[in-house]
Amino acid sequence: MNKMIMTIMCAAAVITPLASAVTPVPDEVSCAVADRQDFQQPDCVHLTGWISSRIEANEKNRLVKMDPNRLLISYRKRPGGQEWDGEHVGKWLHAATLAWVNTGDPELRKKLDYTATELVKCQLADGYLGTYTDNNRWTDWDVWAHKYSLLGLVTYIRHTGNMELLPACRKLADLLCNTFGDEPGKRDIVAGHHVGMAPGSVLEPMVLLFRLTGEPRYLDFAKYMLRAYEQPNGPKIVSRLLELKRVDKVGNGKAYEMLSCINGILEMYRTTGDPKLLEACRNAWQDIIDKRLYITGAASYGETFHDDYDLPNGSNMGETCVTVTWLQFNAQLLRLTGEARFAEQLERVVLNQLFGAQKPDGSAWGYYVQMEGTKPYRGSIDGHCCLSSGPRGVALIPTFASSVDADGVVVNLYDAGTVKLTLRDGKPVVLTTETTYPSDGKIVITVDPESSARFTFKARIPAWCRESSMKLNGKTVKAKTGVDG
Repeated sequence: MNKMIMTIMCAAAVITPLASAVTPVPDEVSCAVADRQDFQQPDCVHLTGWISSRIEANEKNRLVKMDPNRLLISYRKRPGGQEWDGEHVGKWLHAATLAWVNTGDPELRKKLDYTATELVKCQLADGYLGTYTDNNRWTDWDVWAHKYSLLGLVTYIRHTGNMELLPACRKLADLLCNTFGDEPGKRDIVAGHHVGMAPGSVLEPMVLLFRLTGEPRYLDFAKYMLRAYEQPNGPKIVSRLLELKRVDKVGNGKAYEMLSCINGILEMYRTTGDPKLLEACRNAWQDIIDKRLYITGAASYGETFHDDYDLPNGSNMGETCVTVTWLQFNAQLLRLTGEARFAEQLERVVLNQLFGAQKPDGSAWGYYVQMEGTKPYRGSIDGHCCLSSGPRGVALIPTFASSVDADGVVVNLYDAGTVKLTLRDGKPVVLTTETTYPSDGKIVITVDPESSARFTFKARIPAWCRESSMKLNGKTVKAKTGVDG
């Protein structure tokens, strides 16, 4: 298929109820940089096509079937069975919360409430919420586990409105602030795995918690994190991306941890508006696109970025944790810039590498997922970080499939279904899509505003498409091509 036919049908002033089932807890602090394209709440996006089948399988056969007691065992009986076992519960909370918002599944909500509450019960009096014994605190993957616990809890609180768990997040964050820093007597946070990029990725949830609570010391901690990156023993994330513009020269080139830090840097840019942060992240993106990306959207092999165009198709390429953080990276840049080039990469990685790593019934995931051979699916999370990462990527799809910007509505991914959007002026619009894309290039979208309104409709023409046409209410129209791709 190299041809795409889009038909737009406009319904005039049809009254459609658009109340969202979930109202997120608002931030106390406004962002310095407004998103060009809005993050969509998953309950506004209900897909019914092929993409939807994978989203549904992710929820029904993976997330809702996860045993909370397995997720919590390393917190209840410290130390855990493996060094990084503490990451799984936070990853599950993040993915399961977004999936519950999308589906409203009462069984999943019950597990969410239980798991979040039981996790907080494992917190020690000083705020510690890791899986290590007292004599081994802050070794190996301890900060990493706190990063995911905080990310999962903040996501859960924001979407469920259960503010009773917020004090636990504050205690956790306060402990990090009191333990790590460049003041005398504090620990060096980048004195950890992968030139400090593993503990350094706690930047993302700390920035999110700052915006949620307005607590200045959390922003101060985030600023410390940026300084720590540039220490003599640090990964030099921002400076090397600004100067060398190569991800393989950042830290030890470890892709998953680096991309996790970059997603935090983008949250810091959104919060503070420092243009150098966005410039550094754009440089990283361009370097990966130009020299370090597989055709499926996978990035890195052996979990690491290598020299220019060094992309062997071996059995150790395509780590799913890298796939998911690469998806997040593009979703962040799409929100911040509104540029279609990032939606293009989202389609590539979702339809190819992400779904290729997911067992079709959603019950299992692959760790390394090469482009040929038998897929290495596994269902157990024991010793396997990617089985908790993959579901996060799938759960994020409804947040960027379609959206709005200052001009009107935007369609980024094509799948059958209904999307309920709210324009920037507060007027509701419903998009209903009929298509079997990607198996066929015909896409019919009905645009249904609640009341008469004038706005722009933007639809991405995929890079692979050699020929495209558009009809409006049955009449062929010439679409204006954007310059942002």
